[in-house]
Amino acid sequence: MNNIYIIFIINKFNYLNKYEYLLLILLGVFFLSLFVSFTLNLKSKKNINHIKDNLLKKEKLLIRLKESYENGQINANEYKHRIINLTKDI
Repeated sequence: MNNIYIIFIINKFNYLNKYEYLLLILLGVFFLSLFVSFTLNLKSKKNINHIKDNLLKKEKLLIRLKESYENGQINANEYKHRIINLTKDI
């Protein structure tokens, strides 16, 4: 049964003129570009969420570092080096 259906579709393609082929190709390109844009959108959302999480973690570490400095738990030189290390990747 599947072979009969495939042969039927192939025969229908044989009767198309060049404008219908062009329209069919354009529709195929449109759906392909729609699929690619959808997958890229999902991938970029994941990447943005990952970057946002990393920035929030670094912000929390910087806040704790500032509190430690203000409480006198670390000196100014150590505070400076830790800030440089934390902000190196930002």
